[in-house]
Amino acid sequence: GYLSSDDGGQTWERFESPIDLGSAGSYAVIGVDLHDPSVWWLSLRGVWRSIDGGTTWEERGPIEGLYDVGGRSTVMWYFGEDAGARGLILDPSREGHVAVAAGDTVWNSTDAGQTWRPLAVLNTEGLVVEALAAHSEFFPRWYAATKGDVYVSNDAGRSWLKTLVLREGPEYSDNRSFLQGRRLRIRFAPQDPDRVFVTDGPKLFESRDGGQSWRDIGQSLGGYPWFNDVAIHPATPEWVYAATPRGLFRLRSEGIDTAVQDAATAALPATSALLPNYPNPFNSRTILRYRLARASAVELVVYDLLGQRVRTIAKGVQPAGEYQIPWDGRDEEGRLVGSGVYLLRLKAGDEVRAGKSVLIR
Repeated sequence: GYLSSDDGGQTWERFESPIDLGSAGSYAVIGVDLHDPSVWWLSLRGVWRSIDGGTTWEERGPIEGLYDVGGRSTVMWYFGEDAGARGLILDPSREGHVAVAAGDTVWNSTDAGQTWRPLAVLNTEGLVVEALAAHSEFFPRWYAATKGDVYVSNDAGRSWLKTLVLREGPEYSDNRSFLQGRRLRIRFAPQDPDRVFVTDGPKLFESRDGGQSWRDIGQSLGGYPWFNDVAIHPATPEWVYAATPRGLFRLRSEGIDTAVQDAATAALPATSALLPNYPNPFNSRTILRYRLARASAVELVVYDLLGQRVRTIAKGVQPAGEYQIPWDGRDEEGRLVGSGVYLLRLKAGDEVRAGKSVLIR
């Protein structure tokens, strides 16, 4: 099963996968539709959709020619891997437009997964496309990865260029079990669509120019043999957080720092600030974030462009620290507000900070 949170990780609820996930190395890609947060998508050997927030699931498709009547893959690839669906891209501007990878092909659906058509075939040298992703703030640029290479498309998946070779170095060999055990991850800096990370297990790569060039930043974690995943906190994009079998570490691109401190002992922020909300633009829900350098009387308010108060998000005395509060695009009366630019105003003691958020219905 999986856990989901809709309040920035303060509380979690469990939901079950629609299918047997198989081995511990198998993992599903899960996405929430920006047009309707109750619509969830899941990609793992097939494409599944839930319209009730993960309570029930329905398989979409299937992708023609890749499955038999029993749901088994009809195409086998290098090392015996099947061609089941991998990766997931949801179009942030067009509802029901979905893309996944299967085998060496990127497939696209424009009717919420009822029918699929091949968008492009990658020259993968017999390897399965294991990861497919795009940053929602720069949708035309897509990324795909096999166990051997990373590919970039700048026209929403229609044409592809190999920009990174993964299988170089003494740690890569023809060892079958080693290559099968690697799991590809593609991750993005939330506020910077040009900054992308790829990990295949033994190495961690970063690009700051949209995948045109890469560097191995995992070398600074010498002695840590495996990267399970990587994440970038939107409030502190200079830090990269890496999950390894030996724990969670953070590092700057140019070197390693210490293991992540417990929240109770971490340093307090130096100044109060209204941090970038995410996602931004947003469709139905965004997380408003701020930090306090010291205990203060706080008021965080959303205004429209006419200066009218729309919603009071937080009010009262709060201790120093960082806060994340969701806003669901509703006013004080619980009514949905319209699309547009909204102004954010944080007052913390004598300090005032301002920001903007864009709502797209």
